[in-house]
Amino acid sequence: MTETFGQPQFPARRAFRPTLWPVSDEAAYAFADHAYTALAEPPFEVAQAVHTATRRLWASFRAPLLWASHVHLGPASDTI
Repeated sequence: MTETFGQPQFPARRAFRPTLWPVSDEAAYAFADHAYTALAEPPFEVAQAVHTATRRLWASFRAPLLWASHVHLGPASDTI
């Protein structure tokens, strides 16, 4: 097992979605809600869902500390 940005990365996982710094519970919940909503729509790609969720957070929370910390590490075409 290796670590990236202080988060464990398990070899069996193709991708993971850490944050670069701690975020508020409200922002984390909103991000998860937007990301899973986006995953339910084509093209069902995780990287696209993270992008969509980040854009929606930006519209709600203009402070970069709340929306800019979420990242997707792994293949862009990773699907659910």
